[in-house]
Amino acid sequence: MPSAQTPCVKMLALRTLSNLEQLKGTCMERMHSKGPEPVALAFWLLLAHLVRSSKNVQMADVIQSVVKQGEAAFKAVGQK
Repeated sequence: MPSAQTPCVKMLALRTLSNLEQLKGTCMERMHSKGPEPVALAFWLLLAHLVRSSKNVQMADVIQSVVKQGEAAFKAVGQK
């Protein structure tokens, strides 16, 4: 497990990859069934995961940039 010092965007990306790895087996089973409903379900599941992960990464990126700006401002005030 990465340390707590790892930036939140990187942690989120690692967690997303782990989740996709866990979904892989289920989705592949559905894809190989060749039925329209199971294949559609697999694509829906992957698309929902992609949308949620994208939103999470955007939020984490904003949070991380605000934290960096706050740290820079704190250092600037401390140097005066």
